[in-house]
Amino acid sequence: MAISTFPASPGASATVKNVQRGEAVSAGNITITAVDISKTRVSSFSTAATGTVSLAGASVASANITSSGYTANYGTSGGTATSLSQSLAAADLSGGTTDLSTAHYGVYLSDSTTLVATGACRWEVVEYY
Repeated sequence: MAISTFPASPGASATVKNVQRGEAVSAGNITITAVDISKTRVSSFSTAATGTVSLAGASVASANITSSGYTANYGTSGGTATSLSQSLAAADLSGGTTDLSTAHYGVYLSDSTTLVATGACRWEVVEYY
């Protein structure tokens, strides 16, 4: 099976007429300035990954809220209210499995003014004379 490139390479003597670049953050249509599809090259590279990563070894996360108190005088009777509280929270985080994969997203021209992005990627459209 032969590999085909569309459109054919413009060659070394081709002159660039227009360059458009951008970034797609998700799949969808992108409107560009009209190009002659037969004289245009589109390139892109994926900027996305998906999955989960496990922790190596064990890790402990904790929070310690220091003691705090207040005294408030209220009303005309001169009484006071006092409060004192303290809390400590901890969690062990460890193990699990790694499931990380890259996603190969890109763009393609659907017509002279529309690029279709298949996912997060950076793209470039080069039109030649």
